[in-house]
Order: sequence, then structure tokens, then C-alpha cells
Amino acid sequence: MKIEYEVAGGHRRGDMENFIAANPALDTETAQRTWIEQRFGKWITDNITENFSIYETTPLGFRVDFPQNADALAFLRKLGGRSLETE
Repeated sequence: MKIEYEVAGGHRRGDMENFIAANPALDTETAQRTWIEQRFGKWITDNITENFSIYETTPLGFRVDFPQNADALAFLRKLGGRSLETE
């Protein structure tokens, strides 16, 4: 199941911007993607499963694909987001 998740504004304005500033060797897009993968990828691995992929990262959020629907539903319950299964 694919899910779209919007990163909360406070995280974007705080943590993500600080990460970008602390990593000047990375272009902004790469830094944003790296921050999302590190922050949310680690959380998903620690709390739900190792079997997922984060894709289509933007400054506002990302999409994540879970092969197991139970894992996707756990993500939706714990973090929220929007299922893309109807698209």
C-alpha cells in the first residue's frame, strides 16, 4: 500500500532547515531527501517494519510504499497520512 505523508511545518522549519544548513556540501533537494529518509526511515524501521521504501520526497513530505497492508495501516494509525490506493 502506498501512502502520502506531509511533514509537519514545525519539523520543516526547524529540524529540516537546520539539517540543510549543517550540510552545505549537499544541494537542498538532496539534503531534504536525506533528512526525510534518516528521520522517518529510522522511525518506520524501529516501530513498524524494515520492509518499505520512501520515494517522491519533496520539501513538504514524501510517499512511502509498504508491501504488507498491515504495516501501511500501522503507519496510518501512528503517523497519519493518506492512502494512495484509490489513485
